Amino acid sequence: MAGTLDQQQGTSGPADPRRRPAVRTPGGSYALSKPTTLAGATRPALKESSKPAAKPCLAERESRGELEQLRQRHRQEEAQAIADIAQQYNKRKAWEMGLEMEARKLGYQAAKAARAAAHWNAVATIRRDVVARSRQIGQAA
Repeated sequence: MAGTLDQQQGTSGPADPRRRPAVRTPGGSYALSKPTTLAGATRPALKESSKPAAKPCLAERESRGELEQLRQRHRQEEAQAIADIAQQYNKRKAWEMGLEMEARKLGYQAAKAARAAAHWNAVATIRRDVVARSRQIGQAA
C-alpha cells in the first residue's frame, strides 16, 4: 500500500489547509497534535482574571452584617411585590366592575330598544291588518 494517507483513504485533491497534522499514538490510532475546538483553533489557556472570585464565607458575612441587610432587602422587595399584586388586583376588580355596570346599562338600553321595536312591530302589524281589512271591505262593496 504505497501513497499518502489521503490516497489510502480514497480522497483526492489538495489537502484541507485547516487540517492539522496527525500524530500516531502508541495504540496505533491517529490524534491531532494539539487540542482543538470545533473551528480548528487551539484552545486558549485559562487566564487568572477569568477564574471566579472566592466568595466570603457565611460567618464573615454575618460578622459584617451583610446577611441582615440582605434579609431586610428581601423583606422589602417581597412586601413591594405583594403591594404591586394587590394594586393590580384592585385595578382589575374596578375594571371588571366598570364593565359590569356598562353591561347592565347596555342591557337596559338593549331591553328598552327591544321593547320599543316590539311595540312598533305590533303597531305596524295592526296598521297592516287595518289596511288589509279596509281593502277587503272596499272590494266587497
